[in-house]
Amino acid sequence: MAEPTCIEIELPEFMNLLEAEVRKKLIEEVSDKIRPAVSDMFSTEVRKILAEKIDAFRTGSGESREESVERKEPERVESPDSPHTAQKSLTEEILSLPEEEAFQKLRLSLAQGEIDEPTFNKLKGLISSRVPQESLSCKKCGKELEPTAKFCRFCGTRIR
Repeated sequence: MAEPTCIEIELPEFMNLLEAEVRKKLIEEVSDKIRPAVSDMFSTEVRKILAEKIDAFRTGSGESREESVERKEPERVESPDSPHTAQKSLTEEILSLPEEEAFQKLRLSLAQGEIDEPTFNKLKGLISSRVPQESLSCKKCGKELEPTAKFCRFCGTRIR
């Protein structure tokens, strides 16, 4: 169950002209009508702010999400034919990443609202249960590299 929160809202001046009982009933009725929309807006804004903070943490620069988006590669556009195409490509992308990066990408996807909680838990389980990939190290400097590396990120030597 979601935890409720209260938001302080200024009432219009004309509400002061109403009797206390009428004002109370009116506030309850309006609250019932707008609660779902306010809840959705709140959830959306929380996800945006979390995504910005996670993004700033990932880039380590403290810059806003809008500033860091300009430097990112363009996102892949998924075919609208299949509703699971985006989730499928996200799964493939996450499973191709080293474990720590996979968890970061997964948390960011949840924060941005790209995936829901059950999908997050399913993908988290896949990351945790996968067989560790064979490690790859640079022949020149000896540093450990990602299994998909084509060049050493430390010295630049071509790997494949």
